[in-house]
Amino acid sequence: MKKYFVLILSIILVTTLCGCEEEDSPLLFTTIENTSPQNVKIDYYSPDPSCVPRSYTITTNRFAGELTIKCSNSPNIYFAEIGDNSRAKYGVTSSGEVDINTLVFDDGNWFVSLIDNNHLKFVFRETPVNPDLDFVMENDYVKICAKSKDKILETNISVWRQLNLDEPIN
Repeated sequence: MKKYFVLILSIILVTTLCGCEEEDSPLLFTTIENTSPQNVKIDYYSPDPSCVPRSYTITTNRFAGELTIKCSNSPNIYFAEIGDNSRAKYGVTSSGEVDINTLVFDDGNWFVSLIDNNHLKFVFRETPVNPDLDFVMENDYVKICAKSKDKILETNISVWRQLNLDEPIN
């Protein structure tokens, strides 16, 4: 009897784990403008395991480019609080005040600004090649939030910069 119980329990467990469905990201974005599609690419992909919600990844090389995306399922988005271990800093306005609608990364080599309550504009500045390094890949992420009735929706947008890449992003 124990043998059948263990077998049935194992079948239920495997069915449960394999039966998970891929979910959309809580916040969805559409591309509005990409000034350098050869240098900046955004992907909406399914991570492994597929039970984890889909997410966004921006890949760019060392060249300049701008990408503007719009949240299509929330009229008001905002940046999550910056943690102590984050490489992000809030921007500064021309009058010297803190700008909570701009996050600056990597000593200003790229930044993202919140525009019109639901547009994000990513700006990547050209970086010089460092011949002493064979391969330089930097990764950061931006956590975007929105209020929906009684809960907070969150989505991370990962940003990967290949700083010694002179070829277009494929």
